[in-house]
Amino acid sequence: MKKLLIKFIHFSLFIIYSTVAIAQDNYIDSLKRILQTEKEDTQKVYTIANISIRLSIKKDSVAAFQYATNALQLAQKLNFTRGEAYACFSLSFFYGNTRKPDSALKYAFKALSLYEEINDKANTAFICQIVGDYYDNGLNNEPEALVYLYKALKLYEQLGDKKSIAYCLYQIGAKNYWLENYDESLKNYQQCLQLSKEIITPKVLLNLIST
Repeated sequence: MKKLLIKFIHFSLFIIYSTVAIAQDNYIDSLKRILQTEKEDTQKVYTIANISIRLSIKKDSVAAFQYATNALQLAQKLNFTRGEAYACFSLSFFYGNTRKPDSALKYAFKALSLYEEINDKANTAFICQIVGDYYDNGLNNEPEALVYLYKALKLYEQLGDKKSIAYCLYQIGAKNYWLENYDESLKNYQQCLQLSKEIITPKVLLNLIST
């Protein structure tokens, strides 16, 4: 009965969070136009890295890798630590999308180290989630994935970021289920569901669907 309840809650939450993920954009061309007029400064690092991420989503791996590498080189040239971390994330994202989890983790850990260096808790938490995802989906190592997801959860709780707390609990619940930690999984999902009721109202959900 408990496993059935967990599956029902998981399915309900999956519908919510997969709907949120639908909100994609097609800004590559506009980003490239912006890039043509930008000075070689910190903002340009973000633009180049964002192009790389969008290209990775489109499976244009050759161009995605080149843009991510360019973003990293520019960030290092400018001594821009936050930008270097984001560029490392774009490289990690590229390797994750090309199914190279070891390389994806390598750059994710570089990004994590840089964000920790500048005490950026929000992005540190986000990269911990990314690391958790690579350990789970790339390397089938749920216990290690949970280590980083719990780290992310703790940081989000410190920041009071309810949306990120909810999604992190959703991820943790799934990992605990597959590890047969059913009591903990049910607890995670119930907490996530309660938070989701607070932050994802019918109006918000309708806006996400129509975006």
